[in-house]
Amino acid sequence: MNTSQLEAYRDQLDKLRNRLSGEVEELVQEIDINRLATHEHDADTSEEINADIKISQNEANILADVKSAIERIESGTFGVCVDCGKKVPMARLNVIPYAAVCIGCEIIREAS
Repeated sequence: MNTSQLEAYRDQLDKLRNRLSGEVEELVQEIDINRLATHEHDADTSEEINADIKISQNEANILADVKSAIERIESGTFGVCVDCGKKVPMARLNVIPYAAVCIGCEIIREAS
């Protein structure tokens, strides 16, 4: 992978990191506000809070993956599968720029 491609991925990851950071922060604030306003017997609101928590956790996980991808760019290991050491196809990185593993290793991870 050449320098301009790495710079393009870095730019894309930086934008994604900034967007996700804001979204996670907003969700956490919304959850806190809803918890304060919720009565224990309000099942609908509790379900909404639980859904928000799951979304927040998912976005926080993706944010962590994005930050790891940025670290891999900085360390020179971006685009190399962290499990098997083979190249992660650019087609995969174009879709999921924070992908840490190749498709074969992803399948193994999901199966276990």
